[in-house]
Amino acid sequence: KAVNISIVGMLVGTVGQGLLPTYSSGNETLGHIGLVLLIVLRFVQGLSAAGEIGTISMYLTEVAAHHMLCRSIALIAITLNLGFVSAQFIVYAITRALGDEAVEAWAWRLPFLLALVSGLIAIWGRRGIPESHMFLEQQKEEQ
Repeated sequence: KAVNISIVGMLVGTVGQGLLPTYSSGNETLGHIGLVLLIVLRFVQGLSAAGEIGTISMYLTEVAAHHMLCRSIALIAITLNLGFVSAQFIVYAITRALGDEAVEAWAWRLPFLLALVSGLIAIWGRRGIPESHMFLEQQKEEQ
């Protein structure tokens, strides 16, 4: 459950940033609202990302085969860095394709909105992840 909560939090925080009103919309009140919501969404996104790393690390230590444990944990750092590189590439591609003016005016939203695709794939992929045996045993003991 915690794994799904963290990915939904990251998805809401990220996609929400792409939907925010800005000062350039011509309404100063909407600009203020957008700024406050940006802070809230960044907080949700950061808290969820931190929860994701901790939750996934713990899950892998509980379910990975002992001889694969180090490799499994290393994959977290590898995929994290691949995500950063992918995000930079997407920003570069959008800037190259649409130009600096479009990015400053409206296209800055596209990377945030494109996160919806990978986020939904991640949610779909995680729906079948079973609870670890250690977690199930602990729940039995508590009952």
